[in-house]
Amino acid sequence: MKNHWNRLTAIFTLAAVLATTLFVGTKPVQAKSSTWKKVAIGAAAVAGYGAVKGKKGLAIAGAAVAAGSYLKAKHDKKKEWNSTHRYRSSRYRSSRYRYSR
Repeated sequence: MKNHWNRLTAIFTLAAVLATTLFVGTKPVQAKSSTWKKVAIGAAAVAGYGAVKGKKGLAIAGAAVAAGSYLKAKHDKKKEWNSTHRYRSSRYRSSRYRYSR
């Protein structure tokens, strides 16, 4: 019975941590796309370990975190690229730089 409560406590703790990191969100300064990429790689390793050892719950949890982190990294990478390249095609640039002869 004690093992059952330890397992439930671990599951609820994992769910709380995942909910705060994936669904609440962070500012781009706090977590860049490379950070989420590293989390996805680590979670994929955990999923692989769970699959090799036959621990179905661990494999599913690792795969879910890996997928969520990968999507977050992809989204943040796109936001980072857009924020650095938004002035490249700006209409407010001086015309002397557009048509230099």
